[in-house]
Amino acid sequence: MDSIPTSLSEAERTLLLTTLNNTEQEYPRHATLPQLFEEQAQRWPEKVAVRLEDETLTYAQLNACANGLAQRLQQHGVQTGTIVGLLCERSLEMIIGMIAILKAGGAYLPIDPTLPTERIHHMLKESAAPVLLCYQNPTHALHYSGSLLNLEDPAMIAPSSLAPPPTLDRKSVV
Repeated sequence: MDSIPTSLSEAERTLLLTTLNNTEQEYPRHATLPQLFEEQAQRWPEKVAVRLEDETLTYAQLNACANGLAQRLQQHGVQTGTIVGLLCERSLEMIIGMIAILKAGGAYLPIDPTLPTERIHHMLKESAAPVLLCYQNPTHALHYSGSLLNLEDPAMIAPSSLAPPPTLDRKSVV
């Protein structure tokens, strides 16, 4: 609050601190995050869902890629509560991976690829993540004993119009 100019009137201060800052929203508790994302993808299929520099994905594209990857994750044993390592820098593939892990029922463990190798190995060992999604030179994963899936492989994020089989409902997370 010290950074707010003192020359503001009380009405202006209230507007800035209270009125414009009131961003509280009721969270739709009827669905899981993947279900809410599916609703958005159906509602706005051609709208841009994510933009990174000059690359974009529409909701339809992002949903289709996430569905395809979620199916592959389930084929590798990912189900409700499975921790999946996500070793990649900020990219469209990272967003696809996050949504796909949730759609498959898993929980993602974000791992910064700039961390020291020993730290990455420790995180993977302690989490007991049976699957690791990586992108761009997974040199940290050379000693990883679980399933290693490379997001650079186009087949890994090939679009699918079929949603993965549901593994989680709202009642199981409350």
